[in-house]
Amino acid sequence: MRFELPEAGPVSLVVYNLEPVRTLLDGGFLPAGSHVVHWNGRDGQGRRVASGLYLLRWTGQGQARVQKITLVR
Repeated sequence: MRFELPEAGPVSLVVYNLEPVRTLLDGGFLPAGSHVVHWNGRDGQGRRVASGLYLLRWTGQGQARVQKITLVR
């Protein structure tokens, strides 16, 4: 996922199925500018997750966005 931050601040990025699958960013402070975060298709314990539809929830700077992503193995 690519995203822009107009100002530095804390950001969270979590992958969901019916419940949280993996936290990619946990409210850590990021500088302003472009950022790219990759998900390797594994859950928080390092296990491969099944192909399917997942939701990616981004929160930061008083905003929240949800994006659908498809994992294909």
